[in-house]
Amino acid sequence: VPAGLARIKSVAVPSMWIAVPIVAVLYAAYAGAALPWIQVLKYTFIDLAWSAFLVLALCCGPKSLMRSVLSTRALTSVGKYSYSMYVFHVWTLAVYGRIVHAPASLWGFFLASAITYGVAATSWQVWERPFLGLKRYFEYRSAAAPAPAQAS
Repeated sequence: VPAGLARIKSVAVPSMWIAVPIVAVLYAAYAGAALPWIQVLKYTFIDLAWSAFLVLALCCGPKSLMRSVLSTRALTSVGKYSYSMYVFHVWTLAVYGRIVHAPASLWGFFLASAITYGVAATSWQVWERPFLGLKRYFEYRSAAAPAPAQAS
């Protein structure tokens, strides 16, 4: 672990212990409230929690529990389709919202996420993978290094 990352890691663990409960309280107490300052606080602490998680993931050893969890087949699959999920989630949620006229719920979130994952996986199989297969027809050449400057 690089020295700079090790210093940040010492702050990451306490940050997680502070940010995650604050986010949970803000969601529980102010869910659906149209208060801009709550949104700012909520997203600030969500960003802090995810940043701390990222630092901890980068610092974990090869045999650590975090590495084992992050290397599971399910999570690597989500990573494979993550860009397609990002692209399609808005349309998926819009269609889901028009079909299911129910208030937001945890089950609805998981169902919408599963549908988004299915759309993304289908897109990857039907669209992206065939295009990636075309790479074999093109030669890859790295950029030439710039010539050293001549002293005059």
